[in-house]
Amino acid sequence: MTYHAITSVLREVSEIKTASSLQRVKERCRQVLAALNGHGPMISTGEAAEILGVSKNTVKNWLTQKGIARAERTAGGHLRFPLSDILDLKNEMGAAAARRARKKLDVPRAASSDDFN
Repeated sequence: MTYHAITSVLREVSEIKTASSLQRVKERCRQVLAALNGHGPMISTGEAAEILGVSKNTVKNWLTQKGIARAERTAGGHLRFPLSDILDLKNEMGAAAARRARKKLDVPRAASSDDFN
């Protein structure tokens, strides 16, 4: 993936003709560097909101509250989040919601075969 991404960016560099194409190449360079630094794919605020099932404003408000600490800003000032952080947050939210629902409804955990041995 990294080799392909780098060659793709190099190809784009050779085709820069406008300011918007320069911005696009800068963004791709940031994505490649993020991948090389172990951040993995970076996603937009809207994509993060869709994954989490909340609004974009909620994602921005959670930036410091929920530990989305590796958010970065693009050259245009837009936030980008590591997909892995957003997926981890979604998993945490799901587990917490399930615990709250069980507690609220006073539902015991599901029985397993170990309970009958």
